[in-house]
Amino acid sequence: IDDKAKLELGQMLWDVIQPELQKRIEHIHAMADKRVAIEVAEAKKLRVAAAEVFEEAKAQNIQADAKLAEVSSALKENASLRAQVEKLAQEKINLESMLKAGQERETRLQTRLEAALQASAAAEASVITLRKMVPFLDPKYVPKR
Repeated sequence: IDDKAKLELGQMLWDVIQPELQKRIEHIHAMADKRVAIEVAEAKKLRVAAAEVFEEAKAQNIQADAKLAEVSSALKENASLRAQVEKLAQEKINLESMLKAGQERETRLQTRLEAALQASAAAEASVITLRKMVPFLDPKYVPKR
């Protein structure tokens, strides 16, 4: 077969195959366009769902931050209260020590007071006795040595 016949045969074959190929290509393009449209729609749905999830996560994050701030504040307050309790416990120990020292001092003072009262009573008795004896101590009744 010469070149011209080959060309004509090739052209004739192309003319027969080309419309079928064109249909298949157009069908493939149409299917691809449908698939792209489906993918775009799915991507939009996913984007909307992702935005909703993101907003929900953001809201939860805000709530978590608020709860964290609340817990942090409570911890600070708790630490402050613990410090106050420790301070009050130390003050209680100091006051109990002062009370004990005061009670001991009061006991000592009470003992001294009782001793002083006894001494005063003894002195008073001596004074009474001396007053009764004064008339007898008149120099005229006292023997001379």
